[in-house]
Amino acid sequence: MQEKILNGFNHNVNYDLLNKLNFVPKFLGSDEKFIRWEFIANNKFKFNDSIIKEVANNLKQLHSSDLKFQENFMHKRLEAFLENIKKLDRLNDIVQKSWILLSNRLKKFRFKHTHS
Repeated sequence: MQEKILNGFNHNVNYDLLNKLNFVPKFLGSDEKFIRWEFIANNKFKFNDSIIKEVANNLKQLHSSDLKFQENFMHKRLEAFLENIKKLDRLNDIVQKSWILLSNRLKKFRFKHTHS
C-alpha cells in the first residue's frame, strides 16, 4: 500500500495502464488516500550489468508501447518550485540563470515531442 501525498501534479496517472507493463507491480486499486499494489518481496538493490540491461529493456518496453499517459507536467512543477524559492526569498543569480536555461530546454523538448 502506498500513501498518496498530493501536490497538484502527482497521482494523475491512469494506473490501470501500468498493468500492461510486465515490470511494474500489479495495480490493485486506489482511493483518495492510498494506492494498492501487489506485494513484491523487497530485495537489496544490486547495481550491476545484469540490472542495467534489465532497466534498459524495461525502458525500451515502455517507450515502444502504445500506452498513452498524460502530459508530463515537469515544466509546471518546476515553475511551482521556483515560486516557492521566491517566497522563501532564496532566489539568486545562479537559480535564476539555471531556471532560464532549463525552461528554454523544456519548452523546446515539449514542442518537439508534441508536434512530431
